Amino acid sequence: MALKEYLYLDTKYLNSSLAQLGEGLMTSQHSSNTKTDESSDLAGTNISGGVGNFLKLGFDLHKSATESASNRLSESTQEVIDSVLDDHAIQILQDHLADEIVQNQQNAKDGDFVKISSRFKIYDFNFLSNLLAPDNLDLIKKQDESEKEIRSLKANIERFKQAKKSAGNNQKEYSQKIGQLTSQLNTLIAKQDNSGWDNFALVKDVATFFNEIFPDSIIIKMDNALIYCDRTFFRENAAQLSMLATSTRQMTIFGSVMSVTKKRDNSEPFREFEANELNKLPALLSTIMLSNFEMLDDDITLLVRPLAISLD
Repeated sequence: MALKEYLYLDTKYLNSSLAQLGEGLMTSQHSSNTKTDESSDLAGTNISGGVGNFLKLGFDLHKSATESASNRLSESTQEVIDSVLDDHAIQILQDHLADEIVQNQQNAKDGDFVKISSRFKIYDFNFLSNLLAPDNLDLIKKQDESEKEIRSLKANIERFKQAKKSAGNNQKEYSQKIGQLTSQLNTLIAKQDNSGWDNFALVKDVATFFNEIFPDSIIIKMDNALIYCDRTFFRENAAQLSMLATSTRQMTIFGSVMSVTKKRDNSEPFREFEANELNKLPALLSTIMLSNFEMLDDDITLLVRPLAISLD
């Protein structure tokens, strides 16, 4: 059996769903007894209620943990135990909802559970905004050969200006040289302005705007779906997630549909808002921006709250 590589797990959503299904809520209990400089840790994981296989897993892990009470159970080991239980619970929840999971995305509606597998793009606007901060861009530009040449020309112009002051009758020669260098400098600056550096500043502004309307979130684009993720439930950090930009693997998400939308045509005129419709304004603005950057599909796009995300 191929192992799943889970990138994301919303344990609060998971536990809430299992509790409502009568399968029990996972709990962890930790106790520690300390004498002088030595400590003995006793840790166990219990499950109240639950189906047979899940309960058996909890019992085996509990037995394994308590039998090793004489040895120090590290915090990282306890986290592994918790993760094993959480990962197994995902499969249990999917098994119980098997008949309710909508397989055809075109038929999905608000509140439905869906399981989607496709190629993906990850958008971490907070990470992107920080990456494109002016100081970072200046540092990158300094490594550009044209930027080095610009600095060299500016230094030479300043050197000739200082020499001109004490040149006496030879000032004309220095003026000509300053003019030649200034012309070279202006030409090089014009080329640099067209080299795309200004585009980074625009992307920085866009990323900052998206970070405002999607705070504490990472957005994932999949086929006919946009996944709104709470960044605190990812098991990878921002740098690790950014490395997936060139991945050829598929991603699978299991979650519920918050709403259904589609790409907005910018030629559509704004209709007047009623006084009681201001709550819809953030959704409209986000739809416009997402449409402009091809993150919404022409037919339908499911806006999904993920419960679990794995790589295939």
